[in-house]
Amino acid sequence: MLAGVANFSRWPTPPSHKLQHLYTTSFGMPKQTAQQKKALEDFFGALAASGDFMAALASGTLGDKELAQIQLAGQGAQLALVPRDAKDFLRLLTHHPMVAPATLSTAVVHYKYQHKSITNSHRQQKRSLAEALGLKKDPCSCKELQAQGVHIIYCSWSDDMPFKCGTTLVDQGNEGLVKGCEPILAVPADDTWYVVPPGASVIFLGAEGKVELVVLHHCCAARPDLIDYVNEVIAKAVEDRRNCHPNHGGTLVQYGWNAGPCHACIFGLVRNIKKKISGEERAECDRKILGVFALSWNLLTAALPKEVIEPTLAAIAAADLPVMASQGNVQDTGYQLQLPGGPLTFNTAEHAPPEGYMSQNYDAYNHPY
Repeated sequence: MLAGVANFSRWPTPPSHKLQHLYTTSFGMPKQTAQQKKALEDFFGALAASGDFMAALASGTLGDKELAQIQLAGQGAQLALVPRDAKDFLRLLTHHPMVAPATLSTAVVHYKYQHKSITNSHRQQKRSLAEALGLKKDPCSCKELQAQGVHIIYCSWSDDMPFKCGTTLVDQGNEGLVKGCEPILAVPADDTWYVVPPGASVIFLGAEGKVELVVLHHCCAARPDLIDYVNEVIAKAVEDRRNCHPNHGGTLVQYGWNAGPCHACIFGLVRNIKKKISGEERAECDRKILGVFALSWNLLTAALPKEVIEPTLAAIAAADLPVMASQGNVQDTGYQLQLPGGPLTFNTAEHAPPEGYMSQNYDAYNHPY
């Protein structure tokens, strides 16, 4: 025993201001005062008496409502430090298990088990979505995409086309859809026109080998539920927001940052909601729209040819443009998808570029030039 003491004496003595820290971390929390114990008993007791809070613990999810309950109970019990989040609450209970009701301690054990299970399931769902859409892949070159089955077509333009500027193009057999639009041109008009077959993926290269047009199909074929969700978000957005091209067919709405009209150039967030909605509903809609745009952007950066996406990213970086945002969300990363199977949160994924558009049944006049 004396030898042990002799060995310990060889350790360097910590500075006096660290002795208290050494005591608390090595041997537990300092002894509570009667007032502190009473405050903790009141705090834990108030939470244990809440049926809704206990039910949330049993489900493995502590949301905003439960966090508000924790803070309210902490303020009511006059805790010196009120827990700010679920981690603070769990840490406080771990440090003071003797003053917590047995029902609350048992519920927290179930919460940790359920929360771990939910977290693992959530992680697996995100991994499955990323793999189905190829979000983790680096962009391929045109040659690499060609090797994967994408057709490469070389095209050239001519300035002496016989068609007048302003001619409306329409697929052959659908001429009745553009009655009153003169002049019209049913395409393909001759063998110089190319019509992309349904479901085909094609890259058009110009005379200098630069990418003119990219048509990619089946990028989301493995997740039809995701396509349905995106369409629902778009339908809600075009219903709630003003059409920025009312003279065109269908609806086109703008979202994100905008430089303002030509007569009043002011850089700011778009304000185009045309109906009265609550702040909570607006925040929910914004969260869904930002999520759809972020998902679309991350899909594009993985699916488009390297010859397209790399110069685009370089131009965005050179212009020092902000990422897409809403009135209540100006974060640079992270988005959420409210899928039928439950919400999926991507905390570190990039937001889309500053401005985007959503459309429904939209059409604009096209012409050969």
